[in-house]
Amino acid sequence: MTVAAMARYKVLVRGDNFLLSLDGEHAKFGFYATRIVKSETAEDAERIAIIRIHQELNQSDHIIKNTADVPSVKVESTVKIGPFRFIRKQHVRGFSFHREEEVTTDPIAQC
Repeated sequence: MTVAAMARYKVLVRGDNFLLSLDGEHAKFGFYATRIVKSETAEDAERIAIIRIHQELNQSDHIIKNTADVPSVKVESTVKIGPFRFIRKQHVRGFSFHREEEVTTDPIAQC
C-alpha cells in the first residue's frame, strides 16, 4: 500500500495507574486520549498511537517514573475515518486526566 492510499484511524487510548506530582502532591491518575493516525491496518494504527502516547508521557515532568505499581496503557477503540475528517482533526493532542477514584464508565472521546 502506498502512503497516499493509507487509511486513517481515530484511536481512543486509556491509561491507568499513573502517579503524578501536581503542586507537590502525589496522586494516582488515569486518562483518555485520542490520536488520529495514518497506517495500513487498524492494528498498526493502535501500535503507533500507543507509541506516541508513551513518547508524550515520557516528556512530562509531572509523571513519577520507576514506581513499583506499573501504569498501563491500552486501546479502548479504533475507528476508520474519512480523509476530510482526518485533515480537520490531524493534530489532536492532549489528555483527559482523572483521579483513579473518579473513573467513569462512559469516556468522552476527544474528537
